[in-house]
This record gives sequence, structure tokens and C-alpha cells, in this order.
Amino acid sequence: MLDVLFGARVAPFTRLSLALRAGRVLSGGRGQPITRYVSGMLAEDRDPLSQEFDRDDFVRRAEARELQWIFDCLSPVLRDSAEEWVEMALKLAREDDGRDLEFLYRVAEIASHLVQLPPHSILPPLGAAEDSVAVGIKAALNAEGSGDASEQLVHTFRFLGGRYVNDASHWYDVVQDPPPDPEDNVGQWRWFCGQVRQGRKDAEALWPIIVDPPQ
Repeated sequence: MLDVLFGARVAPFTRLSLALRAGRVLSGGRGQPITRYVSGMLAEDRDPLSQEFDRDDFVRRAEARELQWIFDCLSPVLRDSAEEWVEMALKLAREDDGRDLEFLYRVAEIASHLVQLPPHSILPPLGAAEDSVAVGIKAALNAEGSGDASEQLVHTFRFLGGRYVNDASHWYDVVQDPPPDPEDNVGQWRWFCGQVRQGRKDAEALWPIIVDPPQ
């Protein structure tokens, strides 16, 4: 959920909607309005933080208190705790050569968008694909066994009449990037998600060629 919230290459509100939806599915609760932590005081002359992380620029702006407007727009029940947490995170980052600063920036990025919401606002609804991911996280985490998903796809492919050949006149390469080291769990997930996204794009491009091949 945290990887989706802070690392997915989609709009911040989409990430926030997906993470909240997944959290409610996991907890079984209804959740609270997202704007309960926002004061309602809009910083109309401020721009939300960019998704591109620039370590030096972020440190400079944080130390110059240029991001104070984000705290100012938070609800009083959260503001003091948020300021203390950020100050502690910055202190630890300085002691550790700034290694953990990107996570702090991702939190600030999401917050900079959240505090711009007017009171009683709602987040945009998720699309079918995003909602399926959010709802399916619980089942994925609770999955048991060692079933081979690729094998099941092969059986389905053959059941529908598909066959494998060593050579073909017309071939189409869908994905080709090799997976990272098996010990790199985060890298493996990043590779898998990237390949799924690329495969979807290539499949959508391939479909018109199959149903209406160029003459």
C-alpha cells in the first residue's frame, strides 16, 4: 500500500484514493473523511510539490521553511505532531547523509495536494483497474499455496486452441527486459509491475493488428 501511495507513477489523488480503498478493504472499516485532517484554509498561491524528487532542492526549501504552508493548512489536531515528526525525520536524515529523505518528500508531496482540497471534498472515483487492485490486495496477501500462475495461463491458452511453435512468419515481441536478482524483492516487484504495464500497452497495440491487419 505504501509503495502504491508514494511510488506509483499516477496522479497523487489516484494514489491516495487507491491506498484508502485498499486500507478499508483490509481493515473492514468504513474509514473517515479524508478532509478531517485539513483546516480548510486553502493556500491558493502555492503549487503542490512535483512528483520528481530533487534532494538538494527539498533540503533547501525545508530548512528555509518554505514548506510551512503545508503545516498551516493541516487541522490543529494533527499539525503539532506532523511538525515534530518532520523535524525528527530531517534530523535523522542529516545524520545519515540524507538517505531517507525521499520517503519524507513523498509524504510532503501527498500532503501538499491534500491540503489544497476544499472542506467536504471527495476524492475522484477509481477506475475499474485501480479498484480491482485495491480490492485484490487483501486476497493477494492472504493467498496460500505454490500455484504457478504462468502454468494456468498456458493451460488456458491451449484450451482455447493456442499452440507453441519454434518458428513463425509473423512474430511480436511483447516484453524482453530480464528480471533483477531474485534476492532483490523490491526490484522484483518493480520489474513485475513495469512488465505488466508494458505488456498491457503492447497488447492494446497488437489487438488492432490481429483483428484488422494492414494490407
